[in-house]
Amino acid sequence: MQVLVSDEAETELYRLAQEGSVWTQREVARTYVYLRYLNEKIAAAPDFWNIDGSATGFLQSFTTRRNGNPIWRLCPTHVSCIALLTVQDGDLLVLAFCSRAEIETLEQTLINC
Repeated sequence: MQVLVSDEAETELYRLAQEGSVWTQREVARTYVYLRYLNEKIAAAPDFWNIDGSATGFLQSFTTRRNGNPIWRLCPTHVSCIALLTVQDGDLLVLAFCSRAEIETLEQTLINC
């Protein structure tokens, strides 16, 4: 298991980092660091990747895709840079990055994908 980032999500993360305020850039950096941390963590214990994040509040799941896999919010307390993740084909896939204002709409779209 490893962390993969969709092309669309990667493009959005770069856009946020380049065009965002200093606060947004901090959130982008924190999200990126936590994704790297998750990648290292799941390499050592792929079956338990979400337990530590869930306990600390860095990962939360509020919805499930049609295939039964939950959509996880990484850094859900952020305002401008929240990552949406799911498990797909044995890997942890970053589906998108969005702001708190866009999250519910985007999750509804991702449920049907």
